[in-house]
Amino acid sequence: VFVILVYKFNSHPLNKFPGPALARFTDGYAGFHAAQRRLHLVTYRDHQIYGPVVRQGPNRLVFNTVTALRDIYLSQRVTKSKVYLKSLLSTNRPSMFNALDREEHSHKRRVVGQLITERSMRLFEP
Repeated sequence: VFVILVYKFNSHPLNKFPGPALARFTDGYAGFHAAQRRLHLVTYRDHQIYGPVVRQGPNRLVFNTVTALRDIYLSQRVTKSKVYLKSLLSTNRPSMFNALDREEHSHKRRVVGQLITERSMRLFEP
C-alpha cells in the first residue's frame, strides 16, 4: 500500500495537473460529492480554484474549455463505450443518445435536428 501511495504522489503521469490532494489517491473524492448530489457544484468550485483542467481522481481529469469539449465529445476518432447501452435513456432499440454505430447516430440526429430547428420551435410559440 505504501509503495502505491508513493507512486501516486510522486511518479503518476497526472501529477502535473492541479486538484484537491485527496483526489490524487482515491475516486472517493468525486464519489463522496456525487453521493451527496453536489459534484457539479464542487466541480465548478474546483475549476474556480485550480483552473480549466482539474484532477478529480487518480486517473480522472475534468476539463471546462470549449476546445476540450470539441476534442473529447465531437471527435470522429472516439467511439462510444458500451456503457451507453445501459444508460437511463436506453431501451431495447438504440436512440440518438446511445447508438454506438456512427451512421445510425448521424441518421437519428438528422431526423431529430429537423424537429428542433429555430424555425420549428417558433411554430410552437403562442
